[in-house]
Amino acid sequence: MTISPKISGVGQQSSQYVPNDPITLSYWLVKRLPVSIAQKIELMSINCPTRRLMRGLEILQNFTKLHCANCDVPITEKEDVFSMSIDGPLASYVNPHGYVHDTLTVTQAKNFKLQGMATTENSWFPGYAWTILNCKSCYHHLGWRFDATKKHLTPSRFYGLTRASLSLKSAKEERKRESSSLANLPALNDEDL
Repeated sequence: MTISPKISGVGQQSSQYVPNDPITLSYWLVKRLPVSIAQKIELMSINCPTRRLMRGLEILQNFTKLHCANCDVPITEKEDVFSMSIDGPLASYVNPHGYVHDTLTVTQAKNFKLQGMATTENSWFPGYAWTILNCKSCYHHLGWRFDATKKHLTPSRFYGLTRASLSLKSAKEERKRESSSLANLPALNDEDL
């Protein structure tokens, strides 16, 4: 079974940065998965690299959406994850105050509100201005929207979402969430019809 083609989207668009050694590859994958610290620790505690890789691939194959970790509102989809860095779509960036943000880059986001004005000051991505992004539902900090300041830059807009602000949802969890939302709707009475 060839693993590299299945996970090359997790890192750089080219597979040249994907390790060939199964042990190194298993740690490389865990580092780049958009999962919580607790889930990373769970993956790292798997002593067998093959099992670690299989579990990582299972997570990659099953998750479909990323939600606000605070209120569970959908924010983005698996298909929107892309790499803006040589380190892959999930990279660590430090702000001027020394705070490290594990940031996942995506092409699309929803259910957010912008806070403040766009600025290029201390931008992690040269040529892009950033604006703070908060959850539209609970106002929890999600990350930043990045807008190109020069017409030749691609993409012209993307989002950097903090790993801590997101929770992964599988298709099964999505169906369960949608059915419980429907179950919480008020019952209709005859006079409502």
